Amino acid sequence: MKPLEPGQRWSLLVVALVGLVLFHAWYSQFNHDEITHLHGAWLIAQGQKPYADFLEQHHPMLGYLFAPAVGWFSSVRGLVFAARLFDLGCILASLFSFARLLRRVYPGVPVRWPLLLLVTSFMFVRSSLEVRADPLMNALVYAGLLNLTGFLQERSPWRALLAGAFFGAAAAVLQKALVVLALVGGALLLLALLHRRDPARRNRILLGSAALLGAALVPLAALFAFIRSQGFWQDFWFWNYEFNRYFYTQAVLGKHFSVLASIGLSALVNPVLWLAGCGGIVLCAGELWRGRKTVAGTGDARIALLVVALGYLLFLGFNRFPLDQYFIVVLPLLALFSAEVFSRAEAAGGAARAFLQRSVLFMAFVLACILVLYPSNRPQREVQDHVLAQTVPGQAIFVPPPFHPIFRPDSSYFFYNGTLVGDAYVDYCRLHPECPGRKQDLDEKRWTSAPPAFVYLDEPEYFPLRWRERSQGYEETSIPRLLRAPKAPVKGRRGWPRRGG
Repeated sequence: MKPLEPGQRWSLLVVALVGLVLFHAWYSQFNHDEITHLHGAWLIAQGQKPYADFLEQHHPMLGYLFAPAVGWFSSVRGLVFAARLFDLGCILASLFSFARLLRRVYPGVPVRWPLLLLVTSFMFVRSSLEVRADPLMNALVYAGLLNLTGFLQERSPWRALLAGAFFGAAAAVLQKALVVLALVGGALLLLALLHRRDPARRNRILLGSAALLGAALVPLAALFAFIRSQGFWQDFWFWNYEFNRYFYTQAVLGKHFSVLASIGLSALVNPVLWLAGCGGIVLCAGELWRGRKTVAGTGDARIALLVVALGYLLFLGFNRFPLDQYFIVVLPLLALFSAEVFSRAEAAGGAARAFLQRSVLFMAFVLACILVLYPSNRPQREVQDHVLAQTVPGQAIFVPPPFHPIFRPDSSYFFYNGTLVGDAYVDYCRLHPECPGRKQDLDEKRWTSAPPAFVYLDEPEYFPLRWRERSQGYEETSIPRLLRAPKAPVKGRRGWPRRGG
């Protein structure tokens, strides 16, 4: 049998990885956020408004984007799979921008090795595949970074405008992109300072910065105008900025954890990416420092990307919930700077190059194993299918994500993280009497007027708000932790008066 050519081997590897990702998208368990966002989109399709009518802590663009399509599905699994395919498209867009960015910043390094190193990161693949706003935001962020690099290399004002438009669109999708926008602004100011003795270059950078910022404001202004037109501006601002600032940085919660835990887990399953990426950052910073007086376009781009990478890692260090999806912004930058290591290994040749390349290929094998062995979504579907079968479309429930069946209304405003977020909200309102909305009263009104037909008790933080007072009469079902409401007496039986008796 004729041996495969190198190009054929790479094609076979790509096909195998894509096939495994598709299998994983269909088979793997649902994430809490996926069901939360898709149910929010379904509520919007039913005429409800985020923040005002149900809990939401993110910008609403994803919900409004998915709302028209949610009605096409009656299966939770089918809807999640379709939404994950959308995210797969976002992953491909991010990888396209990453590859072009790598060619611009490290033109002498073959793209395939840093690219393969990135896609062998389970944290990147899984977090980018899960249904939330982060994958779309990341695709827009990397389109922005690509155009930012083009601006710094070509000095084209159109590149600056495009970069700003992409960054602004990313921030409209998800507020975390504002951190990237702020870091890009800081990097441009740093470059203007470094080039202060070259007025022409300094002024081009300052003018490009102004163009970038102006373009970024346009999508944000459009988002804010839309929200004002829908009448929930006050709730939007409170939940996204005032409450989130308290929840993520000040509230005393048992669910907090360190950024080192997330980094350690990611490095455990792909140490090559973290070692090569961090090593490349050190090498790049040293090279730029030694040649700081002769920084040109590519050097400017590397400085800007270093500021974004290090600044975003610092931001994660201050976050008390540094979840996996937060890292999909910085992992491609680690892969980008790993090109420094690949470049030196290529120059050294022999054992060094072979060891690095075989290590990356082994990470692809590790990724394949994790994708196949990841827990199934069967336990969640059993709860969802049972609740859907035992209720009618308008019947209210309290089943927190990821077990929520999506296509049923809720008996609670705090339909996800009920105790965790609900108690934090009550505490915030106790500390800030001007707290808007009185959502705990809305939650009580919902529960009283439409008690849930089913209650699912997952982790204690996901229990209904004030569950101890509300739990009377609920009965166990054949499914563990799933409770049903007390059965109402049948007319004519003992306890109900007979008409005309």
